[in-house]
Amino acid sequence: VPDGTRIMGIAGAPYLLMLGMNSHGVANVSNSVCSTDNRIGIPNVFVRRRSIEAPDLEEARIRGLHGARARGTNHFCADLDGRLWDIETSATGHAFIDRSTTGTMAHTNHYASPDMAAFEGSRSEESRVRLRTAERELAEGVACGEDPVELVARVLRCHEPSAHEAICGHADGSLPPAQRVMTVGSMICDLDERRLHVCAGPPCENPYQTFPM
Repeated sequence: VPDGTRIMGIAGAPYLLMLGMNSHGVANVSNSVCSTDNRIGIPNVFVRRRSIEAPDLEEARIRGLHGARARGTNHFCADLDGRLWDIETSATGHAFIDRSTTGTMAHTNHYASPDMAAFEGSRSEESRVRLRTAERELAEGVACGEDPVELVARVLRCHEPSAHEAICGHADGSLPPAQRVMTVGSMICDLDERRLHVCAGPPCENPYQTFPM
């Protein structure tokens, strides 16, 4: 970008890059949540795109909380100092969760902070199951001293507890095409090494490819 910051990430072909890591050693792998106070304003994709250029977590949070944002998202951030910040937003509200001392952090597609309950637009139990699975697997892997990159890859390949509630999703051929959902891609940001490990499609079936910054 014009100030010299480099960014890496993945995106669907028609979309702006809106999640990834940058050359300052900051990652923002934000994810969607369903908020009930959507309004006319700055589209979410532009808010997320600008946030991944931020030089530090403080600036990433400021950009993610832009006062004219049209809707909410979950900003899932980390830096080289080991800080793990989660900033849940709706169009008009937000909550901050600092998981730095815990050493692991997970998030799926619903609000985790009680402060955001008033803005929750999703009652999906599947999202809540995936969150519990990810938190459990990450904690167990860290306790066992598992390599961080291999641990995250293993969690992203997880098929527990069922096909419908698994982190690694596969399309259900019995459903109409418009209703089929699956994991179309995943990535692992290695901030220390400035490397991105990227997988197209379900990671249980496809390898991760490594791209240095």
